[in-house]
Amino acid sequence: MKVAYFVEWFPKLSETFIQREIEGLLAHGIEVEVFPYAAMPRREVPPAFPVHYARKLEVSGLPLAALRELRRCRGGPGEALRLVAGHASMRPESWYMTLMGVLTALVHAERIRGGGYRLLHAAWAHGPATAAAVSSRLAGIPFSIAGHARDIYRHGGDAFLSEKLGAARFVHTTTRANVAYLQSRGARADAIVLARRGLPGLPERVGRRVEVDRLRLLSVGRLVPKKGHHLQVEACRMLRERGVPFHLRIVGGGRLRRQIAGQRNRAGLGAQIELCGALGQAEVQEMYRWADVAIHSGVIEENGDRDGLPNVVPEAMSHALAVVVPRTPGVAEAVEHDRSGLLFEPGNPESLADALARFASDDALRLRRGGEARAWVKEHFMLARNAARLAGAMRRAASP
Repeated sequence: MKVAYFVEWFPKLSETFIQREIEGLLAHGIEVEVFPYAAMPRREVPPAFPVHYARKLEVSGLPLAALRELRRCRGGPGEALRLVAGHASMRPESWYMTLMGVLTALVHAERIRGGGYRLLHAAWAHGPATAAAVSSRLAGIPFSIAGHARDIYRHGGDAFLSEKLGAARFVHTTTRANVAYLQSRGARADAIVLARRGLPGLPERVGRRVEVDRLRLLSVGRLVPKKGHHLQVEACRMLRERGVPFHLRIVGGGRLRRQIAGQRNRAGLGAQIELCGALGQAEVQEMYRWADVAIHSGVIEENGDRDGLPNVVPEAMSHALAVVVPRTPGVAEAVEHDRSGLLFEPGNPESLADALARFASDDALRLRRGGEARAWVKEHFMLARNAARLAGAMRRAASP
């Protein structure tokens, strides 16, 4: 069965889980072809499956393509105008996502129509889902969408989220918290597919340090507000005041790098907190092997943006790393307090420092929690099992 899979950028360093999901679908007999917004790849594209970037000739021919599709799609212009009229005051970000989705659909309309696709699937519920929904209308092929984090929570999702959720054959998500939210936004309960992402296998287990004189802390995530890196710096300041030796490595690039570096330097933690920048997968895996404890400190922003279950959390857990995460929906589904890790109160650096200090003072506890974390991943976060669930939903959605 052939599926057109809509994304924003591909491949993207911070979204390696997308490539893993596609590879999992391929292993279950789903023939995937990827359709990004981007006209050109940001980095080398893996050869395992086709990726269709918009060619310059196709982009320059957009006006003619739009006229051609208008002739084909009777009633479509009126339907589109009625939809837009109901959301005329939407945010600029929503206008941008909608425009990119529509343009992507127009650029690839002929390829989608004649490509033998049985289903159109969007990896995200904002612009890619708009591309899938419009392509579905133009080509008469059913579509499905996925909704996970920023795409459904930031400002409540884009202006057309509820319409897309209601029209999709199914909606894929990865946490129970998202299931409840998506239902509240218009997704039918029987159309929601809960299938976590996953890892292709467990990494080789390394011998964790039994006794530590200085706790090695690791944080992996883009330097953006919802990751809450400022909490990590403040918690580290508190650890130093308590006399707890540590070294924190923060892996990730982003617009807050200068701000985080400034906070670190003002606290006099330049020797204890290392900003490593964005790293490739092999280097990140080495970081997991180096660390004693992994931290995720995500927060819910004023605009609603948040993480669901960040993939870096189960990735760290797969290495038998003890983890410390906030007590928030989504991530707390993977980390059970005092079993597969430790939870701290969201937005509270003192609570985070307390959890880290506890791991620093109890080597046996840290090792036990790391073992339980790896066991959770083995049971709940294996790609083969979760991709099978998503592949089954795709086959059902493509059936007449």
